[in-house]
Amino acid sequence: MKISKERLKQIIKEELEQAEQEEQEANPETKTAMAKKFKELYTLFPKLQGLDQTEIVLIDKLISAAIKMSSEGSAKSGLAMALQKLGADINE
Repeated sequence: MKISKERLKQIIKEELEQAEQEEQEANPETKTAMAKKFKELYTLFPKLQGLDQTEIVLIDKLISAAIKMSSEGSAKSGLAMALQKLGADINE
């Protein structure tokens, strides 16, 4: 079976995107890993579909508040509570 050059490019692109997504789902454990995660999110955010203006503002406020809390001292309890309210498993 012969694969066209364009189809091969598409397959490679899909595989790279899938690998990036799996890498993003890994929990960062260091500041460097977290910085890398933010960089990856920065490149993915424009590709998100279905977000309205209010959701964008709320995501911004959520991230900004989390960073502010963390820079002011221990934010463990506040961040854990926010994650629980969002339905996220904090033990993953």
